[in-house]
Amino acid sequence: MLQDEYISFTIEKQKHIALIAHDSKKKELVDWVEANKHILKNHFLCGTGTTARMIADRTELPVYAYICGPLGCDQQIGS
Repeated sequence: MLQDEYISFTIEKQKHIALIAHDSKKKELVDWVEANKHILKNHFLCGTGTTARMIADRTELPVYAYICGPLGCDQQIGS
């Protein structure tokens, strides 16, 4: 590809956002989602089992939960 050639594509307004936190950072992530839920409510949210449940319980946002971290959620989310 020549340096002057560009690939054009449209970025959709609704994003897919994965919310993942180490055990010691879960509360911090939940606090961040709570503070930004007015923005995040417009996007598709997913996360690891425990983190997704904690976020959904506190914020009442829909969060798709993958299996728990040690069982391979990072592979699920990555795919």
